Amino acid sequence: MKLIVVAVGQRVPDWAQAAWDDYVKRFPPELRVELKTVKTEPRAGGRTTEQVKAAERQRIEAAVPRARAWWRWTSTAPR
Repeated sequence: MKLIVVAVGQRVPDWAQAAWDDYVKRFPPELRVELKTVKTEPRAGGRTTEQVKAAERQRIEAAVPRARAWWRWTSTAPR
């Protein structure tokens, strides 16, 4: 079985990469875990939040092969 995790954003801080590396080790060896990143949609240009999210959703869906099941977790970082 293969688990694909898709993250929006391409610049991964060292602490996040270290956390990912530790997280992946916790899965059984027969489960292949892959991290894919997609480009963040530019926030400029007078587009609405919904338009930006829709563009990022298209990138996420394009990064993952057709699958039988989807699970989505979103997080908004404090500003």
